[in-house]
Amino acid sequence: MGAGGSDLRIVEYMGFSFCGFESGIRYRYEFALIGVSNTTQLAVRESSEGAIGQCSSLDNTPPTVTLSSTTTTLINTDPFTVTATFDEDVTGFDPEAQIGDLIISGGSLIGFTAISATEYSLTIQPTGNGDVTITVPSGAAQDLAGNDNEVSNTLRIGNQIPEITERAISSFMLGRANQLASNQPRLIRFLRGEGCQSFAARGNDAGGSLEGCVAQGNIWSEVTAAWGNGSSYALGTIGAHQFLNQNLIVGGMVQFDRATDDSTNASGTGWMVGPYFAAKLPDQPLYFEGRLLYGQTDNRISPLGTYTDSFKTERWLAQLRAEGEIEHNAVIWIPLLDLTHTEDRSRGYTDSLGNAIGSQSVALTQATAGLDFRLPLQSDGGSLELIGGASAIYSATTGARAEFENGRGRVHMGVNWNSGRGAALRMGTFYDGIGTGYRSVGGNLGLDIRF
Repeated sequence: MGAGGSDLRIVEYMGFSFCGFESGIRYRYEFALIGVSNTTQLAVRESSEGAIGQCSSLDNTPPTVTLSSTTTTLINTDPFTVTATFDEDVTGFDPEAQIGDLIISGGSLIGFTAISATEYSLTIQPTGNGDVTITVPSGAAQDLAGNDNEVSNTLRIGNQIPEITERAISSFMLGRANQLASNQPRLIRFLRGEGCQSFAARGNDAGGSLEGCVAQGNIWSEVTAAWGNGSSYALGTIGAHQFLNQNLIVGGMVQFDRATDDSTNASGTGWMVGPYFAAKLPDQPLYFEGRLLYGQTDNRISPLGTYTDSFKTERWLAQLRAEGEIEHNAVIWIPLLDLTHTEDRSRGYTDSLGNAIGSQSVALTQATAGLDFRLPLQSDGGSLELIGGASAIYSATTGARAEFENGRGRVHMGVNWNSGRGAALRMGTFYDGIGTGYRSVGGNLGLDIRF
């Protein structure tokens, strides 16, 4: 039973109606029954804007959903937020209550908030092992007409933790290789009669350093250490040699070192062992030295600061050095040439999160050519000399993620005072980085006590 519109002459009737389309226009068709046997058409058709009423179209279009996030790469294991946006109002989407509403790989859902009937916020906790992928499957939600949603896009958050770890390992290994090459003990002194009985230390609020050497016959030991700016390095060497003649010594050494670096959260201890020699040309003040060392290291690294991994490396070092001595007008000139090459290779391992960390290799080549001088000065007590020099340095690294190749200049100047009673004072300053954007300026004040 219904009531016709204003166009109908009969107020009470029994009948039926239906909707249809014609030429792109939606019409409502209505028929009514009067009496028992007659059928009277009360309204042939009426557009959806007409007085008889609106026609509702059939909704059989499934809702779509899009996943998005401001987090594009995984650099740690902190939770991140994903937004699920439907193109129309939906109900039934609750991945906390219904596990099947969300498919996650490499993480888990730890938070869910319905912002509106079309927008939902998901909090994801990554495991840190592999990429994180997130998908809303079909049938996770329904629109108001009961249609199931279509499957969403697959949101992938790429895992950068292995790359971050490998980069930190390479940086740490390269820094240690540079320290190892720069702190090698000078062997020519054993032929020049300079001895090995001294100790010096210096420091300030930013850091410090120390070095010392002691010898007994042909057995000697040296230690160098420096710390500051969040890093430290110490190298200890024990060596012994034999004079084959007055111009040639042959021996062997063992070294132990420890390095720390706060910028990479890494530290390591290692050893090296190998032969060495020092020689002098007969009747000429020209000296040579060389060494070939092999060793291994044990290291620890915490790339994210939340867990600590261990890794091992193998390394070797080769060095050749030549020094001369020329005296002219009371000035002693000391030309020098040094070539050092060292390589270090880490072993691959699986980190605490389950990621495969690849093997890393670094190589450092450094060539130095320079000219130093010593000028004796008059002194009322002890001996006093002015020292200085200039050098050209070529450095190159390969295999590291921060490869470089450059040349630079370095100058230094200072004074040495020796009391003649076992104590010596050294003061100096240097400027490094001539010809490049790199700059390093510093000074030192040291007291040597010979015993």
